[in-house]
Amino acid sequence: MKNVVITGSTRGLGFCMGKEFLNAGCNVTFSGRGEAPNENLKSLMELYKDQTFYVQCDVRKIDSIENLWNESAKKWKKIDIWINNAGV
Repeated sequence: MKNVVITGSTRGLGFCMGKEFLNAGCNVTFSGRGEAPNENLKSLMELYKDQTFYVQCDVRKIDSIENLWNESAKKWKKIDIWINNAGV
């Protein structure tokens, strides 16, 4: 089982990628600027309780990115795939 981190994954392409990784049996850390997941992400996380994790992250701030890495590594023990999806 792979452990995946996706920045900017509360909606759009990042959200869809996360869903597909979950369907493939991966663990997924979702992230976004909000303090908590939005309603769509909450619903998905309820379906895949043991395979999902949410970390608030603003990719414009290095300490926020480091926190995303550290929290994900703590949760899953290792990170296999990192997808930079956030940003304009």
